[in-house]
Amino acid sequence: MKKILTYGFLLACTFPMAFAVHAQKGIPAPVQTNASVNTNFPQHEDFKETMVSRLKLPAGFKVQVAASGLGKPRMMAMGANGGLYITRRDVGDVLLLTDQDGDNKFEDLNTVIANFKGVHGITIHDGFM
Repeated sequence: MKKILTYGFLLACTFPMAFAVHAQKGIPAPVQTNASVNTNFPQHEDFKETMVSRLKLPAGFKVQVAASGLGKPRMMAMGANGGLYITRRDVGDVLLLTDQDGDNKFEDLNTVIANFKGVHGITIHDGFM
């Protein structure tokens, strides 16, 4: 008798759900919408020394220009020898900048990799780029 009551109770609870499943009428009709897309791209601005003064720095920090005139550098990585590797996606190359006299300004510029279309990120691990 207990078993019959349990099954009867479960049937009574699940019976209304059967109608709810069949009550759905399918996919709604498509609705026509008007949409507009606005895309804003930042404008490239050539570097000027006055731009450095616009940077906000925490107390005790200092910024100085180490290199300029590189076009649109993308990513940077410091090499073990103190050289700075820079990728330029638009040009498709990797540059190595070196500071020969220790004044924290890069005097030498060498192309390490050329014709690397779409180059973006760079990392150095165990001495390899």
